[in-house]
Amino acid sequence: MTIPRPHKSYCFSGIVVTLYFFFLASSVLHTLASSPPMLHYCRHDQRDALFEFKQEFPVHESNSNPSLSSWNKSSDCCLWKGVTYDAKSGKVISLYLMSTPLNNSLKPNSGLFKLRYLHLSNNGFSGSIPQCLRNTINNLEELNLQNNNLSGVLPPDLFVNATRLEIVDVSGNQLKGKLPKSLINCISLELLSVESNRIKDEFPSWLGSLPSLNVLILRSNQFYLRALVSSQCLHWIPKFKESSIYHITTSLELCHLSIFPAGVK
Repeated sequence: MTIPRPHKSYCFSGIVVTLYFFFLASSVLHTLASSPPMLHYCRHDQRDALFEFKQEFPVHESNSNPSLSSWNKSSDCCLWKGVTYDAKSGKVISLYLMSTPLNNSLKPNSGLFKLRYLHLSNNGFSGSIPQCLRNTINNLEELNLQNNNLSGVLPPDLFVNATRLEIVDVSGNQLKGKLPKSLINCISLELLSVESNRIKDEFPSWLGSLPSLNVLILRSNQFYLRALVSSQCLHWIPKFKESSIYHITTSLELCHLSIFPAGVK
């Protein structure tokens, strides 16, 4: 029995169709590869909240400069200087605005409640800790306000719900009063620096119960120790990887210590 062979024209047509789809697919892939990336647009509530944030802090006139020129309502706020956003939710998750003076006030209903990282060092901020921080701190992992001119006290309830905070640095300001006991809620805290302020308080031995705290910097303040019996002398010193607590006043002779413990610098 003779098996009929396919007609040559059918074979040729099949090859042509195959080549057609091959070149079509190649053309589509080339177009996609050469096209500019899809634009992402900042959510309107986030853009408005950033503008409100820009107006939050009073600063010295001598420090003002146009470094926030990219913060323009006609542009995508996800591309603004110092702004990082979450691609999935479209919400701003971090602000890195070092040495970038801002001015005026942020309203309590701000949309920046999902911030995870807030770095505002070296900005010449003055006045007390702003209300906006109490509204955003619940989600913060890092808070850096070092080297400004912030004054007043750290609000007692500032850290009540700050269970995600890993880094708190408010060094180099004019803060006074006592360390807020609400810091005890910062169960994720790894670093705390209040160096070079005007805080006057008993040494916060209670910080030793924080499970993750490795670095504690308290120097250049007015911390003091109450008289301790010898059995208590070493128990108030948490075992940090690094600590710096200069200028602590106490009666060391009551502790019968010939030298200050090596774990505390």
